Amino acid sequence: MAMPALRPCYDGRAPAYELLDPSSDARWADFVNGASEASIFHHPSWIDLLREQYGYRAFVCCLTDEGGQIRAGQPLMLVQSVLTGNRIIGLPFSDACQPLVVGADEARSELTRALDRLRREHDLPLEVHGMLDQSAGAQRGARYIQHRLRLAPDPDAVFRRFSNSAVLRGARRAVRLGLRCELRTDCAALDTFYRLHLATRRRHGMVVQPRSFILRLARLFDEGLGFVALVGDGSRTAAAAVFLQFRGGLTYKYGASDITLLSKRPNNLLFTEVIRWACEQGLHSVDFGRTDPEHRGLRFFKACFGAEEQDLVYSRLADRHNDRRTASHQLSANARPLMRRLPLVANRAIGELMYRHYPS
Repeated sequence: MAMPALRPCYDGRAPAYELLDPSSDARWADFVNGASEASIFHHPSWIDLLREQYGYRAFVCCLTDEGGQIRAGQPLMLVQSVLTGNRIIGLPFSDACQPLVVGADEARSELTRALDRLRREHDLPLEVHGMLDQSAGAQRGARYIQHRLRLAPDPDAVFRRFSNSAVLRGARRAVRLGLRCELRTDCAALDTFYRLHLATRRRHGMVVQPRSFILRLARLFDEGLGFVALVGDGSRTAAAAVFLQFRGGLTYKYGASDITLLSKRPNNLLFTEVIRWACEQGLHSVDFGRTDPEHRGLRFFKACFGAEEQDLVYSRLADRHNDRRTASHQLSANARPLMRRLPLVANRAIGELMYRHYPS
């Protein structure tokens, strides 16, 4: 199944839209750089990473003015799978990727109607990882919690807003026990992260991302769009995390830890030192990523750093509320007990083969 050629759709029927290639059309990069709500997940380099790794067709559905300038846009990918069905997602493996709109509010409704037209023309369900206009036909999809921490030039001022004093005590304990935190952008650091990530995902019964995808993140780091934080004692890595950076915002994307070393509080040290670094770099916020509402322990941990909870609601455009996506997520949940028992090499092989079929 192929999407139409990337050309304007101005055939006299409303709403008109234009499909453009975010990799080759400079208008999208210019628009993202000027949009106040843009995140790393709107960035052409992130979109390229997903497209090259998983083979998805990437495009942006845009509203443009008479001069061809973008006034609203939503990046999208065509996901084709014999296992979980075909659909359009904006964007797979991206926590939050809401429509970007500049100017009048009615452009948001017009963009929602354009997206609805697009999915009807291709008879595919469409999901956006953000809010579309429900008055224009969008349905509420999955709901998550997003945690965002406001930063200040003085790290100590931010630390004083931590809601639980045990966070800083834990970070000091980690230092006393010989742990240190370093921020790195090299492939060796990503490989270290991947090995710990593989064990962590297996522990939780989750399929792990392909190693090649994790190593591709180095390309983002080369553009100044992120880094790996590692906490260890020089011989073992106790905790690791991938952070992505864009327009003054830092986004926590992936994390991993050695369960045998958690008593040393490596994650307290990791997040505290990353927050300190972000303040000193003049960044304005840290996004702790999405969390399932039922995951109370993780919500509590993120809130301890003074991060404010916000609803993160996805949107759907589809003729039927239930489609094969629901079944695929149920299948993934049912497989968790098996994934916990498999050896690491098997978990890794399954991730290489299957991960692209289960975009979240």
